[in-house]
Amino acid sequence: MKWLLKLYSFCALISLMSCVKSEGFEPLSEACNDQLVANKTVQDIYNNSTSVATQYTEEGIIEGYIVSSDQGGNFFKTLSLQVLSDSIGYSIAIDQSDLYTKYNPGRKVYILLKNTYTEIDHDALKIGALFIDNFSNETVGRIAYPGFEKILIKSCEVVEENQLVNSISIDAVSDRYLNTLIEFKEVQFIQNALGSTLYDSNNDEGGSASNLLLEDTAGNNLIFRTSAFADFASLEVPPYSGIIRGVLTKFKDSYQLIARTADDINLTKDRFEVILKNNLFFTELADPNNNSKARYIEIYNAEDESINLNGWEIRRYTNANTTVSSTLDLSGYSIQSKQAFVIAANASEFEAVFGFPPDLEGGTNGTADSNGDDNLELVDSEGTVVDIFGIIGEDGTGTSHEFEDGRALRKAFVTINNSIFSFGEWQIWNDTGASGTINAPQDAPGNFTPGVR
Repeated sequence: MKWLLKLYSFCALISLMSCVKSEGFEPLSEACNDQLVANKTVQDIYNNSTSVATQYTEEGIIEGYIVSSDQGGNFFKTLSLQVLSDSIGYSIAIDQSDLYTKYNPGRKVYILLKNTYTEIDHDALKIGALFIDNFSNETVGRIAYPGFEKILIKSCEVVEENQLVNSISIDAVSDRYLNTLIEFKEVQFIQNALGSTLYDSNNDEGGSASNLLLEDTAGNNLIFRTSAFADFASLEVPPYSGIIRGVLTKFKDSYQLIARTADDINLTKDRFEVILKNNLFFTELADPNNNSKARYIEIYNAEDESINLNGWEIRRYTNANTTVSSTLDLSGYSIQSKQAFVIAANASEFEAVFGFPPDLEGGTNGTADSNGDDNLELVDSEGTVVDIFGIIGEDGTGTSHEFEDGRALRKAFVTINNSIFSFGEWQIWNDTGASGTINAPQDAPGNFTPGVR
């Protein structure tokens, strides 16, 4: 209960501070307007937008209800909006702080689209002004004061946020919910996050923010992102389970939940035991004799359900190293039931050789770019090594775990992962034939079967 006491004290302090006006910004108008009528839908605008910033030239109006808030400091100069009916959300970038004092959660607004710019950014609709960076790249940026008050029109209508929130499970998260308010009813932070604070400078993921993982009872994970500037950044990660609300965003392929204030974190129940879906394992490691750029790793999902890879990683130990040489974060991806997942060292070369793109590129000198004498670990979201190839601390050259110029293939009878390397589970080709392996270098593409278990 110490965490709760800290939270209540903290919230009381914030409520006292919230009336202080930020310097350097004009006070926002209190006027409201209910004379406008939307003549476009959010879906209309989304369907006609692309990844290129494009000016909207028609007399269009859309509406939305605000679900974000910058009161807690976790949002900055942006508003997320959605409508009451089943529809996608969107965001608008505004060059103004303390937006919550006028554009509060639940407030209905109208957006006059003419001469604004739209863009699909990380699969979500973004509206704003044209921004040109130092490299002449054009993107959607913030609309400046006072112009934005002629574009973003405040309605007099405010609804209870319970009319807006979508109560869903982690495995139901999709682009459909981007920039909307969502709630998870039975979640907790993963064990590895306990003892930390919601923002930790030692765990800064870039952009002055930390990413922690939430989990549900089935072991599904979702990133919970907290800015260093959030008023609740220094709060300890609560060691309880319960309900969390926030706005769903996305960066590249990873979904992220952004809490608005500490009140969105309502974890008061005892932690639950997670029964992880973690039956993933390596099924093929490739170092083609004729093309080192076509190297890859294949992993397989033997579960009856898809597995979300948030928090999962692959570790590579080069030669006889006992410390990790490189890691590959698999967050943002998932593997369907009874399907293989291919990670290529070089995506373009892999596609040129095998005729289809890999699921992920590991990069030069990355985990998938092994010359056949390295050791690999597959690690789940709890930090547990669930599968391994090779013996950490032993150079593979001349051993039973060498696949130089060849291939290591998991035998078909293997249906469960193994955190201890067992040579009997593998058939291995290389250029030496040492320790029971097959001396027969393998050439791509004919001697390899990526994507096929």
